[in-house]
Amino acid sequence: MSRTWSARSTASGVLVVSRSRVGLVGWSLGGYYAPRAAAFEKRLALVVAWGANHDWGAVQRRRLEREGERPVPHYWEHVLSVWGHADLAEFIDFADALKLDGVVERIEVPFPTAPPP
Repeated sequence: MSRTWSARSTASGVLVVSRSRVGLVGWSLGGYYAPRAAAFEKRLALVVAWGANHDWGAVQRRRLEREGERPVPHYWEHVLSVWGHADLAEFIDFADALKLDGVVERIEVPFPTAPPP
């Protein structure tokens, strides 16, 4: 969240930026984080989630069941690196906590969503 606040505060300091019109767009994993930011950062005027996963753990479990350990080249290596995990099973258990339940209900700004391309 600190990156969102930092970006928002930085943008607000630019003379050509209207502080009341700053929004946030998230794609892929950002589509998970953007709604979280909008739910708790009340200075945002809009949030867009593109390809968001409401329940990240469930999506990853389905991917693992459907596609196994190699859904696309280096997918799991990338995901483990992003989240700082070394073990796939450990990560899958961790991912179960990555949900937007109780979060999207707190969003008070316009919140259009878009399916992944």
